[in-house]
Amino acid sequence: MPKYRLVTQWLECFADNEEVVSSILTLPTMKTYDNKEISSIDWTKFKIIVPREEDKQEIMDAMKYFHDSDIDTNFVTVNQLAHEYLEGTNVLVAPVLFKKLCEE
Repeated sequence: MPKYRLVTQWLECFADNEEVVSSILTLPTMKTYDNKEISSIDWTKFKIIVPREEDKQEIMDAMKYFHDSDIDTNFVTVNQLAHEYLEGTNVLVAPVLFKKLCEE
C-alpha cells in the first residue's frame, strides 16, 4: 500500500475534528502572503536534484497535481511548489550530483 494512502486513512480518523485536522495539515511556522506586495515576499530558496529527465517530469507532474488540487496557496512555499510546474527552474537534472548526495 502506498504511503500516501496510509496517511490519508490516518487523517480520515480525525475527519470529524476540524481543529485536529487543521493543526496536522498546517504548520504554524510557514510564511504566508498576508496581502504583501509580491516584491516584498521573502521567497523560500530551494532546489530539487533528480538523476534523470524522467524523474524531473514526475516531479513536475506532481506539482501540477498539487496546483490543480484544493490546497491553501496563501502559504508562500506551498504556492511556490504548486507553481513550479510552470517552469521547473528549481528541479535540476544532475545525475553526478544526485549520486554524490545519495552516497553521503
